[in-house]
Amino acid sequence: MVEAIRCELCGAVAKYPVTKTIDGRELNFCCAGCLQVYELTRDEGQSGAQTPGQLPPKPTSLEDQQHAGTIPIKTITLPIVGMSCANCVATVEHSLRVVPGVINVNVSLATERAIVEITPDAVSIADLKQAVEDAGYEAPDVSDSEEE
Repeated sequence: MVEAIRCELCGAVAKYPVTKTIDGRELNFCCAGCLQVYELTRDEGQSGAQTPGQLPPKPTSLEDQQHAGTIPIKTITLPIVGMSCANCVATVEHSLRVVPGVINVNVSLATERAIVEITPDAVSIADLKQAVEDAGYEAPDVSDSEEE
């Protein structure tokens, strides 16, 4: 009987594992997101996965301006392809949250979508898609109906 390959980070069964040799050990991950979180936490000297609550805070200057009503806000819904666990969600949220001009991010594994509040003058949809792709996921083209 073949033993299931489990993710080094989240423990999920990896149907199509992402394998990487780190410190001379071959490690298996369920997805690119778990590998990325593992590497980030390892580089920062942390143990275990980061949850969205542990991510660096977003800049408060944009929030302060938004609450004061001095900057316009636009909501974009991005389809996200390739997420398979909560660490994927955390990775995508973090990748989008650090893009300058992003005010708020909510990523759902169930709907495979990211709802992103932005300042339209500071960030474009292309910037958001690039951040998702740089994190190892896909963000297919956004149709006009997905822009609010």
